[in-house]
Amino acid sequence: MLRSAARPLGLLALPLALLFAACAAPAPADTVVVDTSTPTTMEPTVAANGVCPENFYTPLESTRQNFSLAAEYYRNANSAEEENIDARLDAFCASEVYLTWLVENDPLFTGGDPDDRNFLRLANVYEFYSTQVEDEAKKKEFLDESLAMRARGEAAMEAAGVSFDQYTRDLREGYFFYSYADVYEDASQRQYAAFNRAFEAQPDSLDDWYLQQLVNISAEVIEDPMERADYLETLAPSFDDASTQTYIAQLVEFSRTPPADPSQGVTPDAVADLVAKYQADPQSLTESERRTIFGTANQLPDLITEAGGDPDAIQDTYFDEIVAGSIDQLSASQLYALFRRSYRRGDRTQAEDYFNQAIAKAANNAQRADFYYSRAAAGAGSKSSLYAQALSYQPNHGPTLFAQARDYASGIGRPGSVDGRAAYWCLADRFSNVAATGDPRVASAARRTAAGYNRAGPSRDDYFFKGWSPGQSIRASSGSVSCTTRVR
Repeated sequence: MLRSAARPLGLLALPLALLFAACAAPAPADTVVVDTSTPTTMEPTVAANGVCPENFYTPLESTRQNFSLAAEYYRNANSAEEENIDARLDAFCASEVYLTWLVENDPLFTGGDPDDRNFLRLANVYEFYSTQVEDEAKKKEFLDESLAMRARGEAAMEAAGVSFDQYTRDLREGYFFYSYADVYEDASQRQYAAFNRAFEAQPDSLDDWYLQQLVNISAEVIEDPMERADYLETLAPSFDDASTQTYIAQLVEFSRTPPADPSQGVTPDAVADLVAKYQADPQSLTESERRTIFGTANQLPDLITEAGGDPDAIQDTYFDEIVAGSIDQLSASQLYALFRRSYRRGDRTQAEDYFNQAIAKAANNAQRADFYYSRAAAGAGSKSSLYAQALSYQPNHGPTLFAQARDYASGIGRPGSVDGRAAYWCLADRFSNVAATGDPRVASAARRTAAGYNRAGPSRDDYFFKGWSPGQSIRASSGSVSCTTRVR
């Protein structure tokens, strides 16, 4: 049985009516009627894509009718309550039938000027499907189909000689990879490439939010600090916010300041490799590797812990080798190592003396910020006070900002409404700012965390009836999280 615009309820009603009539008729007086049948449960069948319920929708012969039905079901899917997943799914599944016919038979038909809206709508359908599956491979399959459909739309317009706005499509592509950074290994490069094309095409038109993403992602894509500093200086004049321009100037200064300690330039992946090598054989590490892992255990113990290592054990292993010589000859990092050991042993007076010497002898404010952050991470004092001290020396100190952002995120609770879920954008903004520091120790993790919170916020379909539009400034709050943010 097939259906186009509606389920064939009339056809189903007839046999049901006959059945009820038969059941209602009185049995002959001399007949005992006993129902011995085993009740059966009707299980819903699922379509081949593993998401849609088996349905009876079928395309019609008329392009205009198929376009109208596709538009109607697509609109119904977007207007359904966000909690009513079944209604939204059924409508999206119905729209897919007609949209698929359109892109195969009359792809640019709109009833007016030709464009690729049928491709874009079908791409959004596939993107919605990706949210309905738990299997990561299947999720990526739907997202790949969404990307392919957008590319087909552009190709169809180019072949037909239809002009289109490449700038808008570049922004959409970059946003896609921003949202699914945890699905695509090369998401950083593809997001950067798309947003940067838009920036190069219209540098004065790009909204500050997109410019901020370029600042953030450049920390991961542009490995050379000097090259990144040059790039940041090209972005700065396009920002409307003067305070952001000042902040970028700080990032430029940070990028051009050589690290005072090997641990300042280490990445989490590099730490994990060193920890694995240490656990296999501590003596197998080269002198350079020993100094790096010792410095990391000394100043960034949480990175060691997250990699499955024991920072105190690493310190003890290499302490006598690395911290040698008279006090006057020791570097700031060595003095800080003495502070850590004295503090662990309970000699707090001696520990504070070593710490003060380390601060006085530090090569620059970035290293001083590291020392205060390290104390907080090691539990050697008031966390909030030590974080504040770290940021007083370096306002864009990546590890401190990342730790504060995680503490802040823990207060969001479990928002369910559209307004409440918009607070996830507050967290995305916070972690994006951490990523923008370009600090290799936290930039990648901060960017992935921001992408996750951004995805947790309401979609455009969800906030359609709120009257919001992308780029609009709104106030969002949930739990202890509250901020002014921009609609995605």
